[in-house]
Parts: sequence; C-alpha cells; structure tokens
Amino acid sequence: MVGHPDCSLHDTGWKHPDHQGRLPAVVRAIERDMPALHTHLREIEARPATEAELLRVHTPEHLDRVRAAVQQAASLGASVSLDADTRVSGASWAAALAAAGTVLFATEAVRSGAARNAFCLARPPGRGASATQPGRFSLFNNVAVGVRHLQEEHGVRCVLVVDWGADPPLGTQYIFQADPWVHLLGGAFGAAELEAAVAATRPEWIFLAAEFGDDPEPVYARTRLLRECAEAACQGRLVSVLEGGYAAAALGKAVVQHLRALAALPPA
Repeated sequence: MVGHPDCSLHDTGWKHPDHQGRLPAVVRAIERDMPALHTHLREIEARPATEAELLRVHTPEHLDRVRAAVQQAASLGASVSLDADTRVSGASWAAALAAAGTVLFATEAVRSGAARNAFCLARPPGRGASATQPGRFSLFNNVAVGVRHLQEEHGVRCVLVVDWGADPPLGTQYIFQADPWVHLLGGAFGAAELEAAVAATRPEWIFLAAEFGDDPEPVYARTRLLRECAEAACQGRLVSVLEGGYAAAALGKAVVQHLRALAALPPA
C-alpha cells in the first residue's frame, strides 16, 4: 500500500464529497484489521510526482490553471472552485503531486518485484481529469500518469485500465482515445466482460481505477477476480488506485476487503 501524508492536506471543506475525513477513515479501518494484514501488507511512503511526469499526460496550460487556483486559495486562506465539482486549497498542489507520486512508486515496486501488486491511497482522485482540464473532483489523472511512466520509461506497450466508477471515466477515456495500446473497461460490466477484455487485449499490466460504492460487500469478489486475471495474463502486475468512495465508514470497510483480496487472504 503506497501513500503520502500530503494527500490528506487537500482541503475541499467538510460538505464536499471528497473531504479530508476519507483517508483517515481508511487508515483506521486498516489498523483494526492489521492482525490479519500485517504479514501480507507493506506500507510505503511515495515521493511526489514531478511536473515533467505530469506533463506526459497533461498540457502546460492545465498545470498552470491548477497551480494558479491553488496559489489563489493560499492567498485567500479559503478553498477555490475550478468548476462546479472541483475545489482546491492552498495545499492542493502538494497533495495532487503526492497522489500521482503514489502511482509512480507503486508501478516501480511491482515492476521490480518488491511487491506482487499494489494499492495507492491517493487523494485527490484522478479519473475525472482529462489531458487539458481538471474535473469531477480530480486535478490530475493519477492512473494515466502511471501508465505513461511505464510506456516511456520501460517500453510497456499494452495496458488494460479497469474502471469501477458508476459514471463513465471520461477523463481517462479522452487521454487514451488515440492510443491503440491502452484499453479501457468501464461502466457496468461483470466477470464475463472482464475475462473477455483480458483475453482480447493480453495486457502487460492492469491498472484499476478503484471507485468504491456504499456497499463494501461485493468488493472482495470483484478484487479477487481481477487479481486472478492479472496473475493469469501478466504475472500479477496489478496497480489499484483509490478514486471515489465518499461514504467514509463504508469506504474503510471496502478498502479492507480490497486489500485482503489483493493479498489472497479470506474476506473479513
């Protein structure tokens, strides 16, 4: 599990769905389950992403817009809206670089064999950000930063991005729509569709944009299937990245089930 303390500093206000209570709720749930997880879970602090790493995905104008809004928020001492859904505070630039950095660090841990798979405790989320615009709570597209890193630094070609979000992953879709080697599976799909997508694309890596709903019950089975698909197709190379999940208590329970399935432990 890869995280960074700066991810908790992104302050959107307590009435915003992506509020500061989300990550502490996850950490508390993991701590309660640590008797089962402790021999299987390695916790790592990432380094923040660099601007050069973000620019593999996003335009300079995109970075400038986010940076200017964060600077404005810092000078006002209050959050600033980028759109109807997306807000930043004075610490959001550091948080966003840290969130993208968790994915970069996770990919390197899995690539090197230091970890079988990885979960990124990233915040702010990323799936709503396109190459040119933040949106849907997202500043930069964390999954896309990880994918481009593997492509440009390590020559990875075929990647499958699985998205659990209830709404279409438009940001991720726009980023990769012209790339024939990055395949996106999102929307309503079941085991048959996932297995068919893995068989058809034969990915070298699988990324999961992990959006958790209000019911943690299905998470274990969905994660186990995805882990098994990764083990069969690409030597287990699976990087899961926290996206949504805005009921804090349910999110904590869901992440515990997710981690147990990634570690091949029985459900809680």
